[in-house]
This record gives sequence, C-alpha cells and structure tokens, in this order.
Amino acid sequence: MKVGDLVQWYTEYADTVTVDYGLVVELDENKQQPGDAQGAYIHWFSNDGSGWFDTGHPSIGVISESR
Repeated sequence: MKVGDLVQWYTEYADTVTVDYGLVVELDENKQQPGDAQGAYIHWFSNDGSGWFDTGHPSIGVISESR
C-alpha cells in the first residue's frame, strides 16, 4: 500500500455488507519497534471514519495502485 492507492473496505456482519472506497493520502513509516504495523491515513469517500489504519487490516484491500 502506498500514497495514491485506491482502496476498498469490505465487511460482512449478519445480514449487513459494508463497502467503502478511499485514497491513501499518507503513510506512517516511523515504526517504533521491529514488527510494528505500518499505518496509512485513508480518506474514505463516504467521509465516515477517515483516519489511520493498519496497512495489513483484513477488511482493506488495494483495488488500484498509484504509479
């Protein structure tokens, strides 16, 4: 995951499916300890919960990579 990537959030819970799309606008590469997760600031198009997320979050996937 890198700045400019288009990402998708997808979760299923009971009878509810949540899908949102966003752009990675910043990466936090200042890991405090070896093995710490890298963070990405994602601006969600729905404007619901934009913020810092673990780049390995299981509900987030890159759907289009920036060049």
